[in-house]
Amino acid sequence: MIFGFSRSTIFRRVYSYCSQGEGGVSIVEVAIGLPIFLLFIFFIIALGVYFSAVGSLQTAVGTTRLALTRGQDRLVGSEIISHINAWHAGTGTFSDVSPYVTISVPQDEARDLLNQWVDDTFGSGIVLQDLPAHYTYALVYAAQHMRTTSGQTVRTPCDPDEPGNDGCLACRFIDPYFGHECHFDSSCPQIGDVNYSENILGLTCSFRPAQGFVSPFLRLLSLVTGGGVPPAIVVTRSHRFETG
Repeated sequence: MIFGFSRSTIFRRVYSYCSQGEGGVSIVEVAIGLPIFLLFIFFIIALGVYFSAVGSLQTAVGTTRLALTRGQDRLVGSEIISHINAWHAGTGTFSDVSPYVTISVPQDEARDLLNQWVDDTFGSGIVLQDLPAHYTYALVYAAQHMRTTSGQTVRTPCDPDEPGNDGCLACRFIDPYFGHECHFDSSCPQIGDVNYSENILGLTCSFRPAQGFVSPFLRLLSLVTGGGVPPAIVVTRSHRFETG
């Protein structure tokens, strides 16, 4: 079925129009050319949305290097520093930190998802609060930059691969010592050590921009390719920083 008509019905009507002479031929030409033209227009729009999302996410991931200079008030503000440091020291609550690392996601849901992603990377029941404070600063930089550049549609943390999660941003940490020589002789610092990851930070962020005008193109593409669920634009960028 296409637009409520069976394929056989459409073919019969096209044949009927064609048999009417030049007028029918013109209608057929429009019927064939218009979808191609629209597909091209929406493709250009989709391309613009994609490159805009790539640029924003690339810069957002790049700004997280500033998390390694977390003690500078001019970069993040003294209020944020005091809340994050207190939370990691065990004297604050996640509700004090939530406004900086979450956007339009319920606090409890955001905390559970962040802790799940941390456990997926580090294992052993490790949660975000157990990591050095600059990991939380990295989430602050990424979230706030994306909100500034991509608007109020941004939500985080959430899974951009889930259907309907437009504007979803997910940032997951990379094991700072994965592939490092200390990883093979078990000499790497452990979480909780004073010098753990003090000058290393790795982050992978995925973002699903608001589909908006791109949705018709994605639906049309799905129809042409015979797919079921229309595809979504999701971009991913990773970076690992090391100082000293």
